[in-house]
Amino acid sequence: MEHLVWWNQRRDCWETEQMDLFSARPAVWSETWPPSGMTRNGVLYALPTSVPLTSESACSLLATPQANLGSCGGSQEPEKRRAGGHSVSLADQIEHLVP
Repeated sequence: MEHLVWWNQRRDCWETEQMDLFSARPAVWSETWPPSGMTRNGVLYALPTSVPLTSESACSLLATPQANLGSCGGSQEPEKRRAGGHSVSLADQIEHLVP
């Protein structure tokens, strides 16, 4: 765990290890909180993210499930469904994913 800052109860602020040039006291921390972290005994620690981050291009968007998903027949190739002027269902996308 990476130690980031600590709480100074007397000054009522989070402080860093860096010294303020003008006051010769620890600098006040005013940055964004880490996406994953914890505090313990007044010290803020950054924690590693639980899963690796993905880029936008690494994910794909799937259709939203519909209420009639179980009663609208079998799936079709998405291209065939689009060629017939129909919307592509979640079942079409899932059952015909290209590995």
